[in-house]
Amino acid sequence: MPTCRDITEVASDYLEGRVSWADWAMLRLHFALCPPCREYVEQLGLTVEALRSLDEPPPELVHGELLSIYRAWRTEGAAEE
Repeated sequence: MPTCRDITEVASDYLEGRVSWADWAMLRLHFALCPPCREYVEQLGLTVEALRSLDEPPPELVHGELLSIYRAWRTEGAAEE
């Protein structure tokens, strides 16, 4: 069974359909048992969709800010485990 940390590492691959059927099934089971991970992946998917719908990429400053927030979130999450 994947851990919550595993989910954050494969979320993009899952959303893009780049996981094996067996991994997909294990991830789906984890999502059924872990609402926070399910919500995380849903939010990530919505974010990706929103960014893809933009006519042009976000300004470099926004991109850098989002990346910093994401990195801080990952570091905090790793410290809590």
